[in-house]
Amino acid sequence: MGQPHHIVIIGAGIVGCSTAYFLVQNELLQEETTVTLVEGTEVAAGASGYAGGFLAKGAEWHRPETVDLSQVSFDLHRELAERYAGETKWGYRAIETYVSVHSSPAHLQNIDINLSLPKVQSPTHWLPHTSRVVPKGDMSSTAQCMPMFLTKHLCAETLRHPNAALVIGRAMAVTEKNGAITGVVVRREANGVTEAVTLPCDCLVLAAGPWLGKLATQLLGPEVGRSLDVSGSQAHSIVIKPKEDLTAHAVFAKIEMGGLPDENEPEVYCRPDGTIYMCGTAGPDPLPATADKIPVSHEALKKLHSEARALTPILWSENGAQVVMEQACYLPRPARGRPLVGKVKGIQGVWVGGGHDVWGIVQGPGTGKVISEMILGLETSADVTGLAP
Repeated sequence: MGQPHHIVIIGAGIVGCSTAYFLVQNELLQEETTVTLVEGTEVAAGASGYAGGFLAKGAEWHRPETVDLSQVSFDLHRELAERYAGETKWGYRAIETYVSVHSSPAHLQNIDINLSLPKVQSPTHWLPHTSRVVPKGDMSSTAQCMPMFLTKHLCAETLRHPNAALVIGRAMAVTEKNGAITGVVVRREANGVTEAVTLPCDCLVLAAGPWLGKLATQLLGPEVGRSLDVSGSQAHSIVIKPKEDLTAHAVFAKIEMGGLPDENEPEVYCRPDGTIYMCGTAGPDPLPATADKIPVSHEALKKLHSEARALTPILWSENGAQVVMEQACYLPRPARGRPLVGKVKGIQGVWVGGGHDVWGIVQGPGTGKVISEMILGLETSADVTGLAP
């Protein structure tokens, strides 16, 4: 079977934008082929805009089925940064990563981190010296980026192609003929009027993040929806700008101190813009219909601020720290426990990339490249046989 003529990608997060980018960058893509991104709200509206951007490779971080994909994607992050000045445009840089434990002596016996591992003194001035710190990753295996800026850059580069387009609207249905997709019906606003347009499509890519399962059910029926069962898990984060200069570190902290609940394991990322991104608190709210309706739990944010205060004095407001942002997003959690990458069975011309859970940012570029290669009939850059839908 030859190449498709009209490729429609639903979801303009990092997976969707990466897929579109690698398609238009491939010289084997036929000149007349169209590539259209469909997004319900705006580019990087979900987790791709609000995630921390921590990047890691290696079996100590990833499950066996995703190790190769993560390696390829980690390298793609570096290559993209080198090609487009990502250090400046989206804060890409290699970092050192640590696991830290913050606890009073009375609680040390309850710590579940292996404290017999080699210890190092606090690697940076902003972590209290009472911390116990274990190295977890070095600058060859861990890095970071600011995902919103990366995702928007990939989209912008895609749209430089003469046959690429971005449509803001909600995919409502597909049209079919003889068991093959022929079009995608999109509802959009135009000049204050809601209209339905049918985009020609003989190749459909589902990259809708935590909305993947609902979208698959709506467009392709309950049986396909069950096979692509991805739902949303609410996660909160805060961004704080301290007065002190920061270092290129990520810290996975465990806090066991008086006045805080038992489970306190925030992730802390120092960003090159002088802010600290902190996450790790779940929320109770179900997935909303669209990314612009995401609720925020004040209790979850309060817990994060308490953890920030317990972690280091540089995050205290009385020491000049300022809260830049309080936010929430939904992680795409697959029911089967691993991502879905590949061709959807039983329907001609449908592909999927989703369910990456907490690893969507690191695995996004690799997933996009692999899907683009599959669509073009090429050998894939990463082994994703264990991720087939």
